Amino acid sequence: MRVVSENSETDLQRKRAESRLDQSLRELTANLLRVVRGAGRAYDVEDQIRKAADAFGAFREVAGYGVGAQEIDQMLSGGLPPEITGPWSDARERQQATEMIVRGSLQMTAAELLGQHLQVAAGRQELGKGVQYLHEMRERAQEERRQTERAQRAAKKALKSKPAPKRPTVKRPKAP
Repeated sequence: MRVVSENSETDLQRKRAESRLDQSLRELTANLLRVVRGAGRAYDVEDQIRKAADAFGAFREVAGYGVGAQEIDQMLSGGLPPEITGPWSDARERQQATEMIVRGSLQMTAAELLGQHLQVAAGRQELGKGVQYLHEMRERAQEERRQTERAQRAAKKALKSKPAPKRPTVKRPKAP
């Protein structure tokens, strides 16, 4: 039983270290993106880098190995929310188009920082595809609304053009 207890404590420490690393990487990345945008806290970058480096070291010390690229990708990528990953939906399409716009924007920003003109063009192309996709979705939705409205108007018109059903006449006896 003691071995199981030690393993679970080690596992808890590893999860805590991973959580601290996740948080420090997200804070650093978000601030760097904001600094590039002109709205971040440049004065915090050095401290955030130190915290992230310390978190990497703490994770390695607890886990006995370094964090893999896949884990870092998971920490820093948004991904689709669980409610959208189900059956195909407008919400999922909209989310994918938005992600294309964000990825294209990030690619352009990173490439501009490094003077990589071909990568800037590729990012601009992805951003444009995302915008076009959103535009097409909006036009499809508008067309569907127009068709629904036409069908409703046609149904109302058909109801109005039908003669009212005749009520059966009841013969009343003549009064004496």
